[in-house]
Order: sequence, then structure tokens, then C-alpha cells
Amino acid sequence: MAKFVLIYRGGQMGETPAEQEALMAKWGAWFGTLGAAVCDMGAPFGASVTVGAAGTIDSPATRSSRSVRSPKPSALRRRAR
Repeated sequence: MAKFVLIYRGGQMGETPAEQEALMAKWGAWFGTLGAAVCDMGAPFGASVTVGAAGTIDSPATRSSRSVRSPKPSALRRRAR
């Protein structure tokens, strides 16, 4: 059965511990709506580089984390709107 890798963008942390906790609670509430279809909760990405013909340069991460989900992708599209 096919699985889908979800790539997340953004994810700045709050400036204070209270803001960080509130943002993580909001993330957890949304992530919980994905239900049992989540097979791998994933992990945040670390530092990244851009690779080009001239070599590599440091670049800000444009993707913040990933997770793996089994089908029904249509349900995910409805929730994202």
C-alpha cells in the first residue's frame, strides 16, 4: 500500500517558553486530526545547504519537518483548506 510523506514549512518557535508551549499545543491539536493514518510522526530537519554548479552555500531551511501517512489523501486535502 502506498504511503505519503508530508513535508512541513515554517515552524518558528515562540520567543518565550510560554509561547513555545502554546505553539506546540496548537501543532499537536492539528497533528492529532490526522489520526491513526500517521505511521511515522517524523522529525524536524536540521541545517541545510543549497547545491549548485558552483558548489554549496548555506541556506535557511525552507522545510521544517516531515511525517509519513498512509492513504486517504483526499481527507488530508480537506483538512488543509
